[in-house]
Amino acid sequence: MKHALVALCLALVACATDKDPIETPNVGCGDFVEGTTREHYGMEKAQFCDERDGRVYVYVVIGEQTWMAENLAYKIKESICAVNTKDGCERYGRFYTDLETAKSVCPSGWHLPSIEEWQVLLDFAAVKFYYDSGKLMAAGECGDYMECTDDYGFAVLLGGFGSTESNAIGHVGIFGSINGECLSFYDFPFESGLRFGKYCQGFPNIRCLKGN
Repeated sequence: MKHALVALCLALVACATDKDPIETPNVGCGDFVEGTTREHYGMEKAQFCDERDGRVYVYVVIGEQTWMAENLAYKIKESICAVNTKDGCERYGRFYTDLETAKSVCPSGWHLPSIEEWQVLLDFAAVKFYYDSGKLMAAGECGDYMECTDDYGFAVLLGGFGSTESNAIGHVGIFGSINGECLSFYDFPFESGLRFGKYCQGFPNIRCLKGN
């Protein structure tokens, strides 16, 4: 009997350590204080907590907009983690396979931005040409063909398509909008920059914008 209990305890411990914190979140934010800061890609940034799963995100104020500076990682049925990465959701957030469903996936007080709101960000950051997009990409985290300076702390990561075996991690980052279009950052040897597209090539990440 004693041996059986020991074996059961060991099994439970093993199961607990194998759990993905994204897959088994803690509901609620406990004693977390909004606005508490932490370092994120070399910058000190304020944080907020998503009450639905207790996950904490950093955010930045850029012009008159307040943006999440990390990709949303809230799990819904229509979402997946990055292919072929050890840290998957922890690093890149989730990829949302149905933008119609994702329209309501942002935390309370935040929303999925429109193409027009994305354009406000690009205009403020003076991102007009392909080589300007590095101003919004995490320093040292883009590919080999562009300089990424992350001037505003927005910290775009090139998490790939989220839908194929190769996934283009390190070469493309796709972000959804309420319009159903996507904004893509990309860094390939033959082309670098960003573009809007009526159809998303792959599954997008989500960056939420503060306000309803």
